[in-house]
Amino acid sequence: MTFDVLDETTLARLGNIDVWVSVYWDEPYNSEGSFTLEVRPTEENLSLLREGRWLVRTDAATRVPMRICHRSNENEDANLVVTGYPATWIFTKRVSCREKRERRGCHASPRQGSGSVAQAGGGRAEGL
Repeated sequence: MTFDVLDETTLARLGNIDVWVSVYWDEPYNSEGSFTLEVRPTEENLSLLREGRWLVRTDAATRVPMRICHRSNENEDANLVVTGYPATWIFTKRVSCREKRERRGCHASPRQGSGSVAQAGGGRAEGL
C-alpha cells in the first residue's frame, strides 16, 4: 500500500509515501472515514506530511483524498504520526444561516421592504 501526497490548494502530486511503520485507513463508505499513518521522521516525510495536505491511497478502487488534520512527534527522535479525515468530512461541518439564528434564539427573518439601506459610516439611503 502506497500513498500519494497532494498539495493543500491545487491537489497537485507532491510525492509518494511507500514505507511506513503503521497505518489505519478507514474508507468513507459506511462510516465518516479516517486515517492514522505512522512513518519514520526522515527529511522527506517531515517535509511532505504537513497539516492541510492530502493523502490518497494509490491502490484504492475509489480514490477519496484524506486531509491531514493533525501531525505529532515532529522531532527526529520519535516516529511521525499524522491523522485526518476524507474530503467529504467538510460536509458534516456545514451550518445553515437558519440553524445559526435558531441557536442564537433569533427566529425573526431579515426585514424586507423597509425602504432604507444602511451605508458605510452609519448614514442611510432613503427610498430604495
